Amino acid sequence: MTRSYLTAEDAALILESGFSPMRCVAEHYDYQQRVRFQVSDSTGKPILTVKDLLKHDFSDPNTLKSMIESWRSDLAQRSFNLHDWSFP
Repeated sequence: MTRSYLTAEDAALILESGFSPMRCVAEHYDYQQRVRFQVSDSTGKPILTVKDLLKHDFSDPNTLKSMIESWRSDLAQRSFNLHDWSFP
């Protein structure tokens, strides 16, 4: 079931699931108006950092899905192998 609105907490959880087997740590801040996250490789080296994802981007499921797919594609082009993923 597709939701029409995502909270910052929802977005953080979805982001953390979107880059397996890499480690992704996401957190919401600024009274849940923003989300930031970092994806690290198996050695702990950061390979993707997003410092400021705004509410109007993460709260729309279609926009968040599109952004995650774009970031995943970027990592794949840089030879990082990610597990299959589908937006929850």
